[in-house]
Amino acid sequence: MRAIFATIFLILSFLGYSLTIKNKYKINTYFLPFLIFTSYISSIYVFAQLALMKEFVIVSNVFGLILLARAYRKGLKLKLLFPEYIVFFVIIGIIGLVLNGKHLYVQDDFGHWGVLARLFLRTDHLNTVHETRIDYTAYPQASAYFIYGLVKLIGYSESRMLAANAILVISGVFCLFSSIKVYKKDIAKIILLVVLGLFACFYDIRFQSLRVDTVIATTAFGVFAYIYYIDVNNYENLYFAIPMFVSLVLIKTSAILFASVALVYLLIKYYRVSKKLVFANIGALLTAFLSWKNHVKYNFSLGSKHAVSINRYEKIFEQKDRETIIKISKEFLRRVLNDYFIIGLVILLLIIYFIYNKNKIIRNLIMLVIFFYAIYQLGNYFTYIFSMDVGEALRLESYDRYIRTTHIYLAMMSLYILNLDFNINNVLNILLGLLLIFTCYFSELIAPSTQRQMEAIEKFNRMRDEENIPAGKRILVKFKERDNSRLYTRIVMFTFDTSEVKDTFVGDEKQFNKEDFDYIIEE
Repeated sequence: MRAIFATIFLILSFLGYSLTIKNKYKINTYFLPFLIFTSYISSIYVFAQLALMKEFVIVSNVFGLILLARAYRKGLKLKLLFPEYIVFFVIIGIIGLVLNGKHLYVQDDFGHWGVLARLFLRTDHLNTVHETRIDYTAYPQASAYFIYGLVKLIGYSESRMLAANAILVISGVFCLFSSIKVYKKDIAKIILLVVLGLFACFYDIRFQSLRVDTVIATTAFGVFAYIYYIDVNNYENLYFAIPMFVSLVLIKTSAILFASVALVYLLIKYYRVSKKLVFANIGALLTAFLSWKNHVKYNFSLGSKHAVSINRYEKIFEQKDRETIIKISKEFLRRVLNDYFIIGLVILLLIIYFIYNKNKIIRNLIMLVIFFYAIYQLGNYFTYIFSMDVGEALRLESYDRYIRTTHIYLAMMSLYILNLDFNINNVLNILLGLLLIFTCYFSELIAPSTQRQMEAIEKFNRMRDEENIPAGKRILVKFKERDNSRLYTRIVMFTFDTSEVKDTFVGDEKQFNKEDFDYIIEE
């Protein structure tokens, strides 16, 4: 019952903000969810630094109800947001139904993202050095702030965290449809955008994980699309880009590269229009980026895995001899040369460029795609050389995840510009759509779950609920085989909410005293 009332409360508050912003600033409805959610994230970050997360969430949503009441008194009706919001809520409803009862299953969720979001929900404050189960303390936490902002009032469950993360992704994808001018005339365009939206949601990190790779791509696109869409005569609406930039750089450190694209475009287009506007956005982005770095520096002085540290980079680089670096380089180059998605995208853009009489906008778009891809891959390469251990670097750990983030971002940005500025013919729309479909179809699933993995997760959750095992207990778990990856141990730690877990396996010669544990469980 609490979940139902809290959900209605959040929706009404959301509608209050939506009606108010739509009426006062005349912003395209497709941008409203993204604008409101990024404002929510950046505000939670500020109040989290003041240890007022819970208070802000309650007050801000009550204020949304007040705005809704004021909007109705002024005669504003919800039809101002239709039909766009009908589509938005239908999508969210479908996501909620699909994810209902689902559990996390990816190792990073059990070692970082899931642990982090649940910690916020239970303690109402940021993690400290005393929380040892969070692997990457240097990682920014924007997605976890949004999860906290939605799930805190509704009540904790893994499926609700997954749904909240998915809603954040959808808000960025929703911005795509702002390029539609006339619904009846743009059927082919709408179909292509739907295909692109599905590509964005399912090509990289799917909805049953809290990893942020897709969140980076869709959020970065949302920021760029908003700035690109706004007319110069309404440039003051670009102050709303401030929380968008802040949220983007607080998702993950690498998001600063994605933010730079929108920032450079803002600088070129609006520097002469309003220097104050440009510097306000740049200042907000840098403040958020540097404030997080200082937060990590002063709270986690020992650092964490993948933290930005010159000393750490030097130590990891020293682990690699010349032969190892050559092997890494060859494999990396092979991956780049076999990136058929980027090759296909550039070829299609070149065809469109010549069809449209070598249009300057398309030429600049092609240059941007190539330049961004090159810079991103250069940074990716140095990550393997300087930031990853030898074993991770040799197998190019997480390469597919990283590069698909770029694919999604460049595809969304390219098709958005083409659809907003040009009347692309149906043949080209079909070719672009086929590129997306075939790329997604022939790509291997990121972090696929195994039958053993899903069975273990279901069994441990059922055991916890049936036996009412409280958090923080000492647990000995016996697996079917040695847990070399530590995935199953992480699953137990997360499911039973404890860091005091010892693991053994069938045939293990190591001996344990049963009296040292509160519970002994078997896979």
